Amino acid sequence: MYNKKYLLLILLLIFYNCASFTNKPPESKSDSIVIGINIYGLVIDTLYFINLDEQDSYLSNKKLIRSNLNIGNKFYLLNAKPGRYIIVVARSHISTGSKNSKTTYYLPLKFIKFTDITVKEGHICYLGDYYLWYEPSLARGIFNPDEAQSFYCNRFQPSKINQFLPSTSELVSGVVSEVIFGASESEYARTAYIVEEEKYVPLTEVQFWEKTVEWLKGNFFQKMFYEEELATNEEWINIINKKLLLLKNKESK
Repeated sequence: MYNKKYLLLILLLIFYNCASFTNKPPESKSDSIVIGINIYGLVIDTLYFINLDEQDSYLSNKKLIRSNLNIGNKFYLLNAKPGRYIIVVARSHISTGSKNSKTTYYLPLKFIKFTDITVKEGHICYLGDYYLWYEPSLARGIFNPDEAQSFYCNRFQPSKINQFLPSTSELVSGVVSEVIFGASESEYARTAYIVEEEKYVPLTEVQFWEKTVEWLKGNFFQKMFYEEELATNEEWINIINKKLLLLKNKESK
């Protein structure tokens, strides 16, 4: 009897996850620019871009631009303006009950250079696959950063530079918050690095955009319950399919 109840609960959870539709792309434009990238390793929910001028260095004080769609390991900046872009920071936000953990990953200069791209109206650009990781540590701050990691950490979280352990005030505050309010929020900073040895099977550009289109079309359960929402993805599907057609024609030559 109990086994049947547990089985039903598991099936309901699977059904809910398959049918949920919370990650929605913005409305497309006729000349939409799409930048996509595949990130393995780090468990993150957002990438941050910077729109540089042509002559700008990689160390910039210009505002951050959030990725506005992620599908598993795949991250996108949709409706970007024409210009030059780099990716400098990744973020994760994990909530477990009353506990919140936020981590900012400062990306290495080598990675930032790889993501340097200039786009024009209507461009659909794939930045490639990267396996990123960090050194697990008890520290809340970064250490042994390169020039870019040091610059951006100092810009956004100056207190996390070489902060190997939480300060006494942080420890006391955390304990008091946990005991009195039953809640705890932790903020971490990490230096990420590119894992050079191949630990995954990278996606080709065609595979990346095919999987994107597959997600935009929705699965069986989403089509049952979110038909109207999925219909708004049609323009994105058409835009990306045009790119796929060009890529496949190029491969066949």
